[in-house]
Amino acid sequence: MKNWPTYRKWNAALGVVFLVVLVNKAVHTSIEMEGWRLWASALLYLVGAFGLIWGVRGHLLKPSSFLPRAYGFIAVVYLGALLLQGAYVEAAVGLVITGLVAFFLSLDRIDQLCRYSPGDEERAASAPAVGDTV
Repeated sequence: MKNWPTYRKWNAALGVVFLVVLVNKAVHTSIEMEGWRLWASALLYLVGAFGLIWGVRGHLLKPSSFLPRAYGFIAVVYLGALLLQGAYVEAAVGLVITGLVAFFLSLDRIDQLCRYSPGDEERAASAPAVGDTV
């Protein structure tokens, strides 16, 4: 974790904050709600928390382009649970956090695309130019 770029550390921190907000809201939901809404939102929170843990773990171990979609799915599930409860302010906060996580994920993806290996200059210099016949 010491060699991680700053944006990856921020992304991990935002993922943890998102998970804490998710668990906190789920606990308050179980106290305040009853009936089918309780079960529906609890199921949505469970799916969202599992997906978030899986996504953050995968991102920390090996960043990939799949994670923005995973975070997007989790955000939809989470925001769906909040809107089901009528918690519009919390839904807006969740949307902002999700946007920040997606932003830091995009920085990580750009870094992966721009990264090159140390021998790239020699290979490029020895490669034939476009249009040259070999």
